[in-house]
Amino acid sequence: MIRISKDRLKRETREWSEAIVVALILTLFIRAFIVQAYKIPSGSMIPTLMLGDKLFVNKLVYRFREPRRWEIVVFKSPEEPKKDFIKR
Repeated sequence: MIRISKDRLKRETREWSEAIVVALILTLFIRAFIVQAYKIPSGSMIPTLMLGDKLFVNKLVYRFREPRRWEIVVFKSPEEPKKDFIKR
């Protein structure tokens, strides 16, 4: 049977807890400001994107420039702020 001292157990528990908290904060920051995954909910983008396709959206680029022609953009619905629109 393996015995672990209380001090070592506390230290390891603290290290794991810190790592999990840092990972969670980084994940939330990246998702909020840099990149986010989306799934195409309808067939309105066929043939460019098919129903159920998944894509990553670069949120950072449009802080520095306007969207250009032929780019796919994601934005909040004017009528339903909880709903996202994906358009070209």
